[in-house]
Amino acid sequence: MMTVQQWEAHRSFADWIDRVNPSFAYDVAQRFLKAAETSDADLAVAKPIREAHRRRMSELLRPGTVVVLPTAPSPAPLYGLRQSEMQDVRRRIIELTCIAGGIGAAQVNLPAVEVDGLPVGLSLIAAAGADEMLLALAQEMSEILD
Repeated sequence: MMTVQQWEAHRSFADWIDRVNPSFAYDVAQRFLKAAETSDADLAVAKPIREAHRRRMSELLRPGTVVVLPTAPSPAPLYGLRQSEMQDVRRRIIELTCIAGGIGAAQVNLPAVEVDGLPVGLSLIAAAGADEMLLALAQEMSEILD
């Protein structure tokens, strides 16, 4: 799914980046450079994989079904982590946060609890088009969590 995201990011922002020449953080600049290298052939390989994931998840996310999982694999990362440390944290976070977007599902993230003073999020994922149901559930859950 990363290939599709990179291809779409490049197609969406390449002209703006070329025209404006904005300043990016080192890691963001790296990701845009990688995205620029993503070819139509790469996309052609990745799209069927994404479609297979979408089909499988649509079987699992039947109406009224909600998947509950952590938003991240750990509490929020501390500010000021070294770039090398943040890369691993970011990769692990993306593995959880890309699910809904990659399959076109609805997702809500709630600040559920704190561990050692750091927030831990809870993700609720439902089928595409289940936004209102998911928001109502999130509202109920946030009242319980408060």
